[in-house]
Amino acid sequence: MSELTIEPEMPEEKLKELPLERQPPKGRLDWVDMTRGFVMLYFIVTISFPGDSSIGAYLQGIPIIGGLFMHAAAETGRVTAFDLGTPLFIFILGFTMPISFRKRKEEKGNNAAVKYILFRYLILFVLGFVIANFGLDFAKYYSFPFDSQFLYQGNVPLVHRPILFIINWDVIFTIAISGLIGFLFMGVRNTKYRFFLGYGWLFLYQFGLSSTTFQIYALQSEYGGFFSALFGYGSIAIIATAMGDYIFFSDTVATKKMKGLLVFGAINFVVPLVFYLPIANVQLQFFIEGFPISWQLANFSFVLTAIGMASMVLWGFQEINARFKKNAPWLRMFGMSSFFLYFIVRIPDTLFQIITTSVLNLDYVTQIPWWLSLSWAVVVITYSIVTAWILRKKNKQISTVKSSLIFLVAIIGILLIVIVLELTVGLGYLAIFN
Repeated sequence: MSELTIEPEMPEEKLKELPLERQPPKGRLDWVDMTRGFVMLYFIVTISFPGDSSIGAYLQGIPIIGGLFMHAAAETGRVTAFDLGTPLFIFILGFTMPISFRKRKEEKGNNAAVKYILFRYLILFVLGFVIANFGLDFAKYYSFPFDSQFLYQGNVPLVHRPILFIINWDVIFTIAISGLIGFLFMGVRNTKYRFFLGYGWLFLYQFGLSSTTFQIYALQSEYGGFFSALFGYGSIAIIATAMGDYIFFSDTVATKKMKGLLVFGAINFVVPLVFYLPIANVQLQFFIEGFPISWQLANFSFVLTAIGMASMVLWGFQEINARFKKNAPWLRMFGMSSFFLYFIVRIPDTLFQIITTSVLNLDYVTQIPWWLSLSWAVVVITYSIVTAWILRKKNKQISTVKSSLIFLVAIIGILLIVIVLELTVGLGYLAIFN
């Protein structure tokens, strides 16, 4: 059986022949850790002040600030900063995948590196399944309304309402599937071809969205469900791996590569805006009519906007790091064990919701006092900062695999506790994650 080989376009031998300033970096990259830390710190704050809490509901009413804590409604055709958090994280994940894979390949060998990456996303997938199905219901059904325009053949109404079987979903599912797609496409060694395939993957999905059933499935799922993760967010990961190969392993001068990253980001960010402009009073109907920007659909407009924003944010932190010699250790400490920090914030937040809604019988939005929500948020944020600081002081990094295994065990433990309480005292609350 031939060995599965996934590596950047440029062979190792050629890389070693390059001048020192053109060789791929060794060790961790401060500006990447700064960017990842920025995103993770934002996640921690928004988890601590969730939009469905009393303090979160208050913050939503404040202009501009509200968009930092809540998704845009699907029908508005708008995007908020909160919408862009997950695709930015996925882009960074794909962007660093080529260099992290090569590093592991050099240390452990190609087959071991491939197995490790595949196991990483498998364990994330299992974790996402457990989180999404914490209520033990696994899926939901969507019945089309009787007056839907899609229930008619000509002028004759259909007798039966079609029903969609929608699998329960979670953002961890989205990260796992998109990361796996990005990794598999790394098998296309030519970076230019991979760029084209990434955009082709996105266009294929956009054609699929012409199906109303496809759209409804995505809109009824968390983060767009399976298809948005596979195609929409998956295309982000594919394109990010290609950009990572270009930045880390091409023989182009570093300054030119970073300018390329900025221009690439600007083009992706601007193109969706151009498509929204009427050209000679002729709408580009396939992309415009019925397809406003949507984080749930992860459609053409949203994906390009996210790729553009992610590229420009990465460029910005690289400039801060290079020009001003700033490495922001307080940000990097959140970027070096990002999954672990995310998980340790989500666990206590979940317990807080269980206790307040089930044990204390308080509505999470209307009955919990704002001062209690605020106090809890301060505790969680402080707790995460202290944990990140301790890890940095000890120079300890907790991998995605270890973090996922720890969190998987913890979440199964919480589930068992909830089931015991349900059976003994009638807790009546198993769907906290749904």
